[in-house]
Amino acid sequence: MNRYGTTKRQDDCFAAILAYRAEHGRMPSLGELRERLGLKSKSGVGRLLDGLAERGLIRRLAYRSRAIAVVAGREPGNAASASVSVIVGAALFARLQRHCARNGDDLHAAVNDAIALMLDDAGPRVSRETAEAMVAGREVPVIA
Repeated sequence: MNRYGTTKRQDDCFAAILAYRAEHGRMPSLGELRERLGLKSKSGVGRLLDGLAERGLIRRLAYRSRAIAVVAGREPGNAASASVSVIVGAALFARLQRHCARNGDDLHAAVNDAIALMLDDAGPRVSRETAEAMVAGREVPVIA
């Protein structure tokens, strides 16, 4: 096991995800991972992905194709991270603290994950003003 507590097969799976993303610019499907890892079924890939998610290396996104997101800072050679200050209102900060206490999460990791999810879900459609409003906890208009 390595520093994240993963098995050799999980390490191979994580490496395959990163390599596929580097080659194709998108995440692999379960079938593509199955082929790369030489597994016989997609359920075996699912178990490996569940293990990687439990250890915080990836997030699995529900109801989406290619539903894998690499957690920021978990990629090899990415040990250093940028320091960014985010100013949030007292109510949002209290919600963050409650969430972390309830789930046993680190505050910094929770904020990283929230921002990554926001960017993953929003894609290029989020304007700077909308992103600032979301971070500040202000109401964001929804375009139907």
